Amino acid sequence: METPSPTPPEPLKASNFEDLVHAARSERGLSENTLLAYQRAWHRLFAWAGMHRLDPAAFTAEQAAAFYKETIATSGRTAASSLVQARAALSFAYDRWDRANPFKRIKPPKAGKLPPVAYLQAHDLARLLDHLGQRRATYGECLSFYLAAALFYTCARFSEMATMRWNDCLLDAGGRPVALRIRGKGGVHQNLPVNAALSELLAEWKTIQEQYRGMKVFAARGLKFCRSDFVFCGPGGDPYTNKSFNRHLGAACRDLRLPEVLTAHGLRHSGATILLNDQGKNLKEVQEALRHRDIRTTARYTHIAFEQTRAAMDALGSSLPLPRRGR
Repeated sequence: METPSPTPPEPLKASNFEDLVHAARSERGLSENTLLAYQRAWHRLFAWAGMHRLDPAAFTAEQAAAFYKETIATSGRTAASSLVQARAALSFAYDRWDRANPFKRIKPPKAGKLPPVAYLQAHDLARLLDHLGQRRATYGECLSFYLAAALFYTCARFSEMATMRWNDCLLDAGGRPVALRIRGKGGVHQNLPVNAALSELLAEWKTIQEQYRGMKVFAARGLKFCRSDFVFCGPGGDPYTNKSFNRHLGAACRDLRLPEVLTAHGLRHSGATILLNDQGKNLKEVQEALRHRDIRTTARYTHIAFEQTRAAMDALGSSLPLPRRGR
């Protein structure tokens, strides 16, 4: 008797795709452009799997490699950012499905150097935070200041701060935040220590946010805003978006005529650089602060000041007596 061939698994339904989009929007606080890039990667994943009658949630390593080579892999400098977003989108999908990511071990093709991320040295960053702190006439301006301070003082990623809830703040006996429980890369939860400066600012922000809750209760989307438990919720109650935050941050940088226009990620770079250049921390300590697995990633985040390089060269010059020279 002939054994019937196994029925190939049906492709995931459209509802699974919509679930990914909704989760990315609510959990990551992505900008619209980044969310569109994520959706493009998922569209390709579902389309390729449907064409080959495969279940993308159960890809083997060989199937993942074939999909990646045919639809994702590109080369050239301009493709660098899209490659990073595509791999992040795929990682998010498999984390959401609670499946092993078959793309994790695939080595991406060379895509040229990633564009440099703008960062500021301590003096200019102090001016920026002071400027944001002085301009707090609206909820958005208040939110931008306290979120910028939280990103700098923790060296956290924007998505980690944007999706954090008030019950993720670990308090001491006096009710002051001493640590933040965040959901980092790969869905791993970690506790970030809170320094005294940030503890005070978070306590201030909670009071200000509660005042706005009372004012907005009868406004449009006011009820959703009042019920939101996100630490940095937007005016509609959802996590504040990267796009809105970067708009406030960029405007402040231009007002001050700073040498660089920062983004949220630039605050992380600035924190790492200040730890290295101004606070005397070594690369290993900065790696721990940024929670990088590979110290080579940390090295790309830090920007050694020219003065430090000169001091190092001067130290090297005085380490040995001048060599004797013949006639």
